[in-house]
Amino acid sequence: MNVKFENKSIQFFYKMMMVRFEASIDDIKRVNIKQLNTFIKNDMAGVIFIHALAEYIKLHFYEYKKEYGEQSVKLSDVDINMVRNEFYKTYQSEIKPSWVDLLSIQ
Repeated sequence: MNVKFENKSIQFFYKMMMVRFEASIDDIKRVNIKQLNTFIKNDMAGVIFIHALAEYIKLHFYEYKKEYGEQSVKLSDVDINMVRNEFYKTYQSEIKPSWVDLLSIQ
């Protein structure tokens, strides 16, 4: 899940999406791992979740900047659609297959 952007602001935004995504999914895994089936079987659920996640990061961008100490990072330098599309590719190619493996072990 190591996507590298040349733009530091875009890289930071992507990193924050990954942090929030992992935190959200960890909660689901602890409560009921079968809920991951919703994301595996329903592509629209994943799309909606990723879109909402990007909007959440956009709203809390400067709070995350303070918390994680990133310098020279500006929301105005971020092409959110590009980050969202790249995150969705990672979701499809890496995250969902790992969930399928996880569910098959259960």
